[in-house]
Amino acid sequence: MPAIKSLFASAIARANDAALPGRSDAVTGLVWITISMALLAGLAAFSRALMDAGMHSMEVVFLRNLFAFLVFSPILFVRGPAMFRAANLKLYAWRCGLALFS
Repeated sequence: MPAIKSLFASAIARANDAALPGRSDAVTGLVWITISMALLAGLAAFSRALMDAGMHSMEVVFLRNLFAFLVFSPILFVRGPAMFRAANLKLYAWRCGLALFS
């Protein structure tokens, strides 16, 4: 199992290096955030199209969460439960509260 984890970790590191060779961490983060925003906009448009086509909104939400679980399961497998630990719980609580109410 550790060999699989190191394989995934090295693949992610190679993807970061290949995408932006010689760039700083801030630029790499900016690129990943931009890609994330574009994908989330596409997800919202796709969800709206499904609901306009007649699919119930609860089905759309269920399928969106199911596919998100399937996509993020390998990341949880690589990082393990340490991924859920926050260094600053107070700041994490604020972030969760803002995300919940915004």
